[in-house]
Amino acid sequence: MSGGPFVSFLLSAKYITSGQSYLYADPAGTQKVTPIPIDFNHTEDIKSQTHMANVGLEGNVGFMYRKGRHNIFIEGGGNYGFLNIQKGSANGKNNTGAATLAVGYCHWLGK
Repeated sequence: MSGGPFVSFLLSAKYITSGQSYLYADPAGTQKVTPIPIDFNHTEDIKSQTHMANVGLEGNVGFMYRKGRHNIFIEGGGNYGFLNIQKGSANGKNNTGAATLAVGYCHWLGK
């Protein structure tokens, strides 16, 4: 078991849209407004709209099978950031969070 606080720092923040679509005047999609599809492929840097750091908690639990110097392990857990990602609330309020899973092998080199 492991757990505790964390501090994270923003490296990059981008808003990415993709695809093409016609625009329609009605919800049923029967009256086209545009004769050709509109391209929605766009990438925008939104780093200035987000906080540069976050703090939160992380916790993990795992199991290890040891056979001599060989070990196989599995660990699962998660984390949650306490601060909102966005500086303003116009686009909602979001926090960071993740579920984690690690599976691995280790070999002890010492005695």
